[in-house]
Formats: sequence, C-alpha cells, structure tokens
Amino acid sequence: MSTPPEERKLWIYVEDALIVLAIAVLWLTIFKLEGEFCRWIQFVTFVVMVVILIRRINRIRRATETETEEEEKKENGAKEK
Repeated sequence: MSTPPEERKLWIYVEDALIVLAIAVLWLTIFKLEGEFCRWIQFVTFVVMVVILIRRINRIRRATETETEEEEKKENGAKEK
C-alpha cells in the first residue's frame, strides 16, 4: 500500500518542522530551565525524533532496494540481448 506523492511530501515537511522544533527544545537545556514540564517536553521530543529517524531509515532502505531492483532489471535485459 503506497501513499500518494503529495501526502509523502507533506509528511517530509511535517518531519522537518518537528526537527526544527526539537532544536528549539534544546534551548531549554542551554538556558538551564528545569522542571517537570521541561522534562516532559524533552522526553516527548526525544520519542518523536526516534520515530522520525526510523521513518527516514525505512525511506532510504526502500529507495535503495528500488534502485537495486532497477539496476538488476537493466543488467538482465542487457544479458538477454
């Protein structure tokens, strides 16, 4: 089951925005802001970043598999001729 290209592009923009927000959350530590709220925000940000990392690893893996399959088809087509 594949998602439409427009939806995929939207998810990439959402991921990028979340990464920028995560960088902003790092400033909580830089300014030495402490407290329960700050810890929860940092924890949620960490979990979101792990999810984004996994999504991007899978995206790269799918892209390289597709590229490898296309190269194999070209090689097989060239051998048959």
